[in-house]
Amino acid sequence: MKAPKIGIIIQARTNSSRLPQKVIKPFWQEQSILDIVISQLKKLRLPIVLATTTSKEDQVIVDVARAHQIGWYCGDEADVLQRFLDVITRERFDFVFRICADNPFLSIELMEELLARAEALSFNFDYLSHKWKETPAILTHFGVFSELASSKALASIKQLATDSTVYEHVTYFLYTNPAIFKSEFLAVEKSFFTYVETRLTVDTPTDFKVAQQIFEALNKQGKAPTIEAINSYIVEQDAILPLMQSQIETNKKS
Repeated sequence: MKAPKIGIIIQARTNSSRLPQKVIKPFWQEQSILDIVISQLKKLRLPIVLATTTSKEDQVIVDVARAHQIGWYCGDEADVLQRFLDVITRERFDFVFRICADNPFLSIELMEELLARAEALSFNFDYLSHKWKETPAILTHFGVFSELASSKALASIKQLATDSTVYEHVTYFLYTNPAIFKSEFLAVEKSFFTYVETRLTVDTPTDFKVAQQIFEALNKQGKAPTIEAINSYIVEQDAILPLMQSQIETNKKS
């Protein structure tokens, strides 16, 4: 059987309501969060496409893709799902990793876990990700997880979903409809992070500053920003956890 073609699609735009241009602002040594995410993803040696919008303001996103010599696509701003489907059709991807551009601590190791599990399943699934406690990991505030979905399942959302709001949240319809789609979750331990208040996703100015502090500190110490290193650093810093907690309370995912 021919091996499926797996691609990585990064969704990115500059018009964030809480923190505009957060993915292209200087984050560390003149690199943006988007620069860091792309550089990390290249380690997987899979085709990468940066999916942004047709807005003039998002031309800078295309410039980042060009600089990193990866693919790009400009599509509808509200219908993120259609952006993904257009890329899938153009690139002929059978399965895609969905990546959010605002997670500077995205774990390549966890993505490799998903790839290994996908191969063990002979790619017989619609959706594959991690779960923390009883929550799909992509809904947590940890900011290190990714998702792997079949292109066929994503395409079927347009025919099956009665509420177009799911088009903004590309994979939501898949993992919330277990009677229709075959989803599997790899469990992570409850002690995955030392503190459940650990928030590494970047949605707000405070998130940005905290993530920047952690990333810079670990790199100055010559440490890769792994989950273990992040845990150790947060334990040593009294001021970080309350900031993370405040952002969790005001920016809860539903």
